[in-house]
Order: sequence, then C-alpha cells, then structure tokens
Amino acid sequence: MGAETSVWMTEIFISIGIFFGFVLVSKAFIWVVDKFIRQLTKNTETQLDDMLLAVVERPVYYLLILLGAYISFHRLNVELSEGVFGIADKVVFVIAVALVVKLVYDVINAMLDWYALSAAEQGKPEIGKSVLPLVKKLVKIFVVLSGLIVVLDHFNYNFSTVVAALGVSSLAVGLAAKETLSNMIAGFVIALDRPFRLGDRIEAEGKVGDVMETGLRSTKIKTLDNNILIVPNAKLVDNVVTNFAYPEPGQTHFMKIGVEYGSDVEKVKRALLDAAGSVPELAGAAPASVYFVEHGDSALVFQLFYNIPEYRQRWAAIDGLNTAINRKLAEAGISGAYPTRTLYVRGDRFADACQVTSPTQA
Repeated sequence: MGAETSVWMTEIFISIGIFFGFVLVSKAFIWVVDKFIRQLTKNTETQLDDMLLAVVERPVYYLLILLGAYISFHRLNVELSEGVFGIADKVVFVIAVALVVKLVYDVINAMLDWYALSAAEQGKPEIGKSVLPLVKKLVKIFVVLSGLIVVLDHFNYNFSTVVAALGVSSLAVGLAAKETLSNMIAGFVIALDRPFRLGDRIEAEGKVGDVMETGLRSTKIKTLDNNILIVPNAKLVDNVVTNFAYPEPGQTHFMKIGVEYGSDVEKVKRALLDAAGSVPELAGAAPASVYFVEHGDSALVFQLFYNIPEYRQRWAAIDGLNTAINRKLAEAGISGAYPTRTLYVRGDRFADACQVTSPTQA
C-alpha cells in the first residue's frame, strides 16, 4: 500500500505541476502580447491585426489554463466517467468548447467590422449598416450550432436523432410561421441584392420615405410626414420599389409650358433657359434644355428638361423654377396660353333657318 500511495501522490504532484505550468505559460503569453506583439501591430497600416489581437488575447489565455486542467485530469490514473473527476472533466470540456465558440465568433466579427471600416473609407458606409448585421446573425447561429454539435458528439448523443427531431420541429414551426420565415428570407435577399441602402429615399406601398432600418422581418421607412412605415420584407421583394437615391442622388425632371400662338419661339426658349439658370436649387447640375414639342389646340407647347443635384431639393427646385418661369415670361412680354374657342356665325343662313312660314301665307 505504501508504494501504491507513493505512486499515487507522485501522479498528483505531476498533474498539479502540469496545471501550474500551463498557468505560467498563459501568463507569459499575456506578457509577450503586451510587451512585443501589441507594439508591432500599432506600427502596421491596417487595423485588422489590432482588432484581432484585442479579441484573441483573453480567450487564448483562458484556453491555455483549461488545457492545463484537462491534461492534468487525464494524467491521473482514475476513471473519469464517474465521480468528481468525471464531472470536472466534462465541465472543463464544455467550458473549453464555449471559449472556442466565442473566440471563433469574435474573430469573424472583428474581420467583418474591419471590412465595414474599409468599405466606409472607400465611400460605402451602407455595407456596415445594412448587410453586416444580418451576416453577423447568420455567423452567430452557425458557430453556436457547431459548438453544440461538438458537445453532443463528445457525450455520445445520437446526433441523427436530434437532427430528425429538429427536422420535425422545423416543419411544424415553418407551417405555423410561414409569413415570418418568408419575411426573414426576403430580409437576406435584400441584404445580398441591396436594392436600397440606409438613408435612401424610396417609394414603397404607395408611400415615399427614407429607409431607417432593415431587419430580419421588416424594413422601417420614415415617411415625408414624419411617420414610421413598417413594411414586411416580403412585400419589398415581391413588389416594385422606386429608389430615388440610387445610382446617384441627382434627378432629371421635365415640365410642359404652353404659350399663346404668335409668340416668338426662340424668345420663349431663351426665357425658359434663363429661368432654369436663375434657380439656386439647380446650381451645380447639368444645364437645362428646352424643346418646342407641339402645336396644341390652344398653345405652342414647350418641354423643359432640368436636372436636380439632390433629390431632397425636388420641391424647392420646382417652386423656384415655376416662380422664375412666370417672371421671365412676363419680362419678355410672352403670355401664357389658355383654352380658347372662336365661333363663326353666318347671319343670312342663320336667319333663313330660323324663319317660320305661317299657314295663311301659304
């Protein structure tokens, strides 16, 4: 018994030594990171290495300690499937898997954040606001499910049974929440296809407004009357959506103007172009153009094409342009047209038609 006890105590001390050895290694890892690696990453041009180091440092520290504990438990010649050692072994494994899951998710998350920063520097800030939140949710679900599968496999659970149960449950949930799932899938389609971005002004469901948020189920739109319109994503995917801000915020409009017959055509064109050039809201856009398009029933019809630099200036530009046109035509002595009719009456025939012959005259 004395020899066996001595061997047993030796095994315990070796296991404890292994554990504290890993603790020292983890401390040394933190020291190296703080003294050397962090300084190196600060001198690089990219921010990716700084972001990765920030999320990797602590999880790796704890993983080294857990690895030491795991090796120490398995170093002991005991049956680990039952008793205190068995429970401790399972707890250590579950914690280690949880740490690995968090580490993987944080690393992917840091890379996505770095990509969003790079896109913002290149003039594409909408990627980080609309696409990445949905991608992060998908990554989180995938990583957590992967960790769950590893834990179930370690404890010898029949994963095929779990998958079958999940399949039946998914079918039931899918039938019960068909609309919700349809909207979620449509949310992913919007994130990938990007028919609009955050801040874009769109027309949907007969309403015009600015996109505030695109979620998994619905998109929130702030209408021009300062209300929030919540539209299910499936409706935005299945119906026509007008995006006033894409591919560029500028817009081209046209306006028909009628003047009376006898007006000088060239004089009318100059007046309309001068009016468009005097509107401050149109400054910076492409020059306007005007065309004589029609001899109307009561007017000579001109069509003025003009460009607005930014869609939010639309109504101010229309107001300014109408005011300027009214002023320039008046200054040029050109009158606007209105419907007119000329009636010709021939007196003799009208009188003959109205004459009534009496019986006595007959």
